Amino acid sequence: MRRFLAKPTKSKIKWKTVFKIVFFIALLIFLTIFAADIIIKQGAKKYLYSDLGEVPENRAGLLLGCSRVLHSGQPNPFLNTGSKQQ
Repeated sequence: MRRFLAKPTKSKIKWKTVFKIVFFIALLIFLTIFAADIIIKQGAKKYLYSDLGEVPENRAGLLLGCSRVLHSGQPNPFLNTGSKQQ
């Protein structure tokens, strides 16, 4: 009767295979992020200016990182004087 019972199987984890899969996934993620960074930089290059004179003239603009008022509640002097260079 004993010979008909199924033998318990031990699941052996092949750590070398697991390491290869994890390494491949990490490499794929890294390469995807690196490629996205290069694509975004190349696409944005024509819209970035290092000199104020290079910026095309427009009626309106967006000044990032500059709020209308300071922490003290006072109006931001840069918006009143600094951005109106002509």
